[in-house]
Amino acid sequence: MYEAIDQSPAAKAARLAVAAISGIASRHASHAARWAHPTEEEIAAAVAELRDGGYDRPDLLAEWAGIMLGTAPGAHDEPLRRAQAAICIAAGADEWMLDWWTGVGMERAEEAGRRFPGGAGVAG
Repeated sequence: MYEAIDQSPAAKAARLAVAAISGIASRHASHAARWAHPTEEEIAAAVAELRDGGYDRPDLLAEWAGIMLGTAPGAHDEPLRRAQAAICIAAGADEWMLDWWTGVGMERAEEAGRRFPGGAGVAG
């Protein structure tokens, strides 16, 4: 049912970077937009923080943006998830990988809805 998690140093570093990306994007999105899209200035500030922290990898930005886009529809915090994705896209998320990760997010949301009725849109 579950695949083994890659414990290599590179995989661990990537997971930590995605966690940092999610934290930065979440913080800026929640400050920027409870129910509206962040402004250009707010997005620029978030992008600068991602770049300054060394979290401007297109593959990892695409991972978080795609997960947010895939789990957003119907979620109680859909605007915040979309704002996080917008930040990652502005920071240079890889477009091809974004499509793939959006599909992964959709699968996760569907699985969460099956396992926890009413849980569609749960990121995980």
